[in-house]
Formats: sequence, structure tokens, C-alpha cells
Amino acid sequence: MNLILKEKKCFVFDMDGTIYLGDELIKGSYELFQYFNHHNIDYFFLTNNSSNSVKDYINKLNEMGIESGESNIITSSTSTISYLKRNFDICQQVFFIIGTPSMEEEFRKASINFITKKDEHTKIDAVVVGFDTTLTYKKLADASYYLNMNKTLIATNCDYICPLPEGEVTPDCGSIVSLLERTIECSVTYCGKPDIAILEPIFKQGFQREEMIIVGDRLYTDIALGFENEIDTALVLTGEATPQTIVESEVAPTIVLKSVESLYLTLKNKNKNREIFR
Repeated sequence: MNLILKEKKCFVFDMDGTIYLGDELIKGSYELFQYFNHHNIDYFFLTNNSSNSVKDYINKLNEMGIESGESNIITSSTSTISYLKRNFDICQQVFFIIGTPSMEEEFRKASINFITKKDEHTKIDAVVVGFDTTLTYKKLADASYYLNMNKTLIATNCDYICPLPEGEVTPDCGSIVSLLERTIECSVTYCGKPDIAILEPIFKQGFQREEMIIVGDRLYTDIALGFENEIDTALVLTGEATPQTIVESEVAPTIVLKSVESLYLTLKNKNKNREIFR
């Protein structure tokens, strides 16, 4: 396992449940990124959480003592924006969006035309759903109104829950989408992990798949992204996944760690066997 980790030139990290929970860093996270900076090892943050903007994440990470900037943060919002630009005429077409003010800000900066309230005089071309911590019944009703006329549903990510400190969870984008799918029968396109397109900014910087490892806490997003695309993965048990879900899953991580602290200790050649599950 040491060889798998030490040969990597690019580490790709999920955030929620992997390096922090809520506003608290998971033990070992600070030391790990200090190690990366000291040894000039490249790292990226890749999150399916669309409730915050790239700017929000930069501020949060920097306040926690972890260096970051626009070049190494990729969100499901930015991936969704790229999808819309590839598949729609954003200068002419209009979207109905369920999302936080931060997500709306990202779409506005990208010159995406959108509305957030029902307007009988506006024809929309797709409904776009994100992880909306400001969700209301009115938003769901308005989205259903548009989906009833236009069956095109696009979602930033498929995560059902977002982990919080003390083992608590809150409904994520996938849960909102499930409700809409039960209300209006339609198909959905997910733009975040495990869609390989979310890694395009990293590939554009010249990194090859064999040089990368994806570190995350979810089997069906973080680990599936690597598993389905021949990229090594490290599953940490500080978020959603448990030893039982690993056994039950058809998606297998390359390695399993208790936490990012185990990753740090392994890279420092101080890891003890009890820290490693696989």
C-alpha cells in the first residue's frame, strides 16, 4: 500500500466527511496538507456539495489553515455549468434552478440565464437541482410545474445525504431529486461524481489517471469515480461509508483507511497496521 500512495503525483480529495465535518477539521487533515506543501505534492479538492461557491470553499479551507485557490477546487456546480455550456445554448436558453444563493452566484458569474420562481410567461429548457439548504415547499412545487411541461431534469450530484458532526446527516441533492422523480416521472442527468467529466480540469493540467488517487468517504460517488475509470482510490471511514457497506458494495476501493490521518502517517512512514483495514 505504501507503494500505491508514494508513487502518486496528484491527490484528489472529497471534502465533507473526508477532511472535515461541518466546521471541524478531521484529525490529521492539517498535518497532511502541510506535508503536501512541504514536499511540493499537488492536490485538488473535488466536492459534490453545490451549496457553497468556489469562493466559499477557498475561504473555509484557508480559515482552517489549508491552502487553496480557484485552480485546485472543483465543485459539482462548476461541473454542471460546464455540462450546460456543452449541451445548451446558454445565450438563448433559460433554466429553473433549485439551489442556494451561493450556487445561484456561480451560475450568474457563468452567464447562465435562470429563474428561481414560477413565471407563467417564461419557458424554461431544463430544471437544474443542487444541494439546497434553503429549500422550501414552494421551490419544489415550482420545479414540479416546469417538469410537468419539460421533462429535462439536471442535478449537480447524486448524494442522498450530507454528513454532519456527531454522526448527524441532512438530506442532499439526491434526496431532493428522488422526491421530484416521484412527483413527475422523468429522467435525470447527474453532473457531479462519479461522472468522469468532473475531472476534466485536472486532466487539463497534465495529470494522467495512473498518477492520481481519489480520497473520499462515499462508495457510490468518490470511489465509483475511480473504480469506473481505472483510477486508484482510498476510502476513509469518517463520513458515510462503513465496513458493512464496503462488504455489500460492488464498488471496491483500492485501499481503505480509518481517516486521512492514516494517509498522513503512511506517507510519513509511521503507519501502524491497525490503522489499515485493507
